Amino acid sequence: AKCLEIAEKKKESETEKLKEIRDYAIEKIIAEFPNSSLNGDKEMRLPNNINICFPGIDSEFITISLDTLGFAVSYSSSCRTLKEDSSSYVIQALGNRHCSMSSLRFTFGRESEKSDIDKLVTALHSVIK
Repeated sequence: AKCLEIAEKKKESETEKLKEIRDYAIEKIIAEFPNSSLNGDKEMRLPNNINICFPGIDSEFITISLDTLGFAVSYSSSCRTLKEDSSSYVIQALGNRHCSMSSLRFTFGRESEKSDIDKLVTALHSVIK
């Protein structure tokens, strides 16, 4: 009950902080990678989650490469099961059929900072040629 009480007290401020980091990440990644595009609506989404299409990349390879650099990302939507192939029916349903296998999902948390996004973008540049 105490944990729920603390979470409820912090919910609004945490949500605002995460939205700020999320929006910064969207703007920074889209600016640095002009061929990339946001999957889904910019505003009507969770405050801590983005999914970005990088046409022509092997998102599974990029996920593994980023992992070796200390970044945990995913290469599909969270709605895909391990029994399915790498394509994402959720991304296809959002209208990005060409990106169902070229998307990366980024999730941010309480400890995330804008400086982490800057480091992520640098890492993305090193693995996306």
